Parts: sequence; structure tokens; C-alpha cells
Amino acid sequence: MDNNAWRINDPEWVRAREHLWRNGFEQYLKAFAISREVEVEKFLENARLYFDGQKIEYPADPREQRNNLCWRNRVLLHPDPSVSVIREIYADWVTKTRSNRTGYLLAYRLIQGEWAPLIKQGLLPENIIDNFMVALYGRDFEEAIVLRHVDPEKDLYWILENLIPYVLGWLANASVENVDCDYFPHTQLLTQFIGMLKRVQDHHLDDLRFSMRRLFRFLPKFEESETAHLPRRVEFVQRLRQALVENREAINPGLWPYFDGDPAVLARK
Repeated sequence: MDNNAWRINDPEWVRAREHLWRNGFEQYLKAFAISREVEVEKFLENARLYFDGQKIEYPADPREQRNNLCWRNRVLLHPDPSVSVIREIYADWVTKTRSNRTGYLLAYRLIQGEWAPLIKQGLLPENIIDNFMVALYGRDFEEAIVLRHVDPEKDLYWILENLIPYVLGWLANASVENVDCDYFPHTQLLTQFIGMLKRVQDHHLDDLRFSMRRLFRFLPKFEESETAHLPRRVEFVQRLRQALVENREAINPGLWPYFDGDPAVLARK
């Protein structure tokens, strides 16, 4: 682990880090440990050591891993959770724990729920979720195919079937209590989504018809929805509409009737 990010010789930096620990991280990690039924004191000890810049190895005995820090904890406790740092932490976890985490994971859904409240409290930088998206999924779907070892022929249906309801849930949810909404990685997911559409083949069309109908039934009604005044939702819908026009020729013509709002397609059961 590169310790340069820990400026332990800078008294102001050390005081600021201590403030973060005492005013949020300690309580969050204690609740995290309790929710997972691990040894709270041991878990907090490991967390504090890592927070202070000490290297914490993954235990050889998998049973001891429960009291150790998972890769997500290490990311949020790192002073500089940049794209390269997140990739390094994740790769180290995969190697040391022999974890098989290939495929288009839905980890972005998990970390939003965990990290958004910490961003709200000022404990994490606002770009950490964006950095996470780029670190694990790349800047577009073609890069995600390489990074996540995705087989677009076999995996695309499953990926879209999970992504579309997730995006729709965000677009249609105006609840101020849903802290995830403020830090939804809409820019990255839009780029990923367009890249996925470019990979749709004829044999995917029949399986995708339900999700496509749900999405493209909602888009024309967006301006009438309770979220139409929220800037991030408005920006997403506008950019999605624009991207569909700009990339139309690169997308399977079998999807065009959905983009065009063809009543015969959208009304089918």
C-alpha cells in the first residue's frame, strides 16, 4: 500500500482526519460491524489501524476475514479514493482473498446505499461514487467488457434487466429521504446504457421487450412526473434523448420503434 496519501507529518491534516473519525467514521463502522455480527472491537481496531495508514493484510484463514476490512471499507477509509487507488484496493482484495468477481457486478447499487449518507455528512468526497464507477466499470461499456470480463452475447440481457429498473426507480423517485438519489451516477450509467444498446443483437430483442416498454413508456411522460423539476433527472432524460438520436444508426433497428414511441410496440403485453 502506498502510504504517501497519509500526511502524518502535517498536524492540520492529522487533526482533520481525527475529526472525521470521531464525528462519523467510528459510528458508521461500529454500526457496520454490528449489522454483520462480527467482533466489533476487533473490527474497529483493524479499521483504525488502516485509517491511520498501517497496512492490514487479509487473513489466510477465511473465517478471520469477517473481522477484517472488506475492500469497500478500505476505499472509504483511504485519504485519496481516486480511480487508480480504488482499482488497486479492489485488485488486491480479489487476489488476496481469491474472490471470483468477474461479470458486470451490481456493486454500484450497494455502495450508493452505504456511501451516500457519508457523503451527505462530509465524510467522503462527492466524486467517490463516480470514481468507483470508472474504477470498476470503465468510462463506457466497451471498457466494462474488458474490466469485468463480460460476455456481451450471454450477459447483456441480464445486465439490462437489472439496470433499467434501477434507472427507472431513480427517475421516478422524488423522495427527499432517498439519499441515494443525490449521488446517483447518472452520467456514467447513461454512457454504459448507450454502449449496451449498441451491443443488442436480434436474439436479445424478444427477451428485452418488457424492460424496453417500461422505460420508453415512462420517458414521454417524464415532464408530467413528480421528478420533472429535479435537475439531475431532467439532465439525464435530456441527454438520453439526445444520445438515442446521435447513436441511432449504431443501434439495432429492432429497438427503434421503442425510441420512436410506436404505440403498437409500447402497448403490447
